[in-house]
Amino acid sequence: MITSKGLDAAIKEISNPKGAFVWKDSYVFLMNLDGKMLAHPFKPELTKHEHVLLMTDPTDKALFVHFVNLARNVGHGWVEYMWPKPGKTTPSKKLTYIYRVPNQDVFVGAGVYVGGMIY
Repeated sequence: MITSKGLDAAIKEISNPKGAFVWKDSYVFLMNLDGKMLAHPFKPELTKHEHVLLMTDPTDKALFVHFVNLARNVGHGWVEYMWPKPGKTTPSKKLTYIYRVPNQDVFVGAGVYVGGMIY
């Protein structure tokens, strides 16, 4: 969507908690390589910060730094961390895939909560 319809259209759709990029308790978010959250359907307050790089999960993992480094250096991959499910405040284990949009300084992420899963 970013390459076909542009960044502004993607930000609008990704920000929509009832949009095409939300399903069950999974969703897509959008950031730039400077660590700014550009779109998040369930925590729009994150987009109000200049960057989110200093934020950590309950285990002190700087998850957004991991996201940016992975997007910048490899372009894609998985990050495991703790994050609350939509509508909840208690963090759960989450596994998120990061994908840098080709030829752009932005990346998307989407993950699954692994608590209670059998694998």
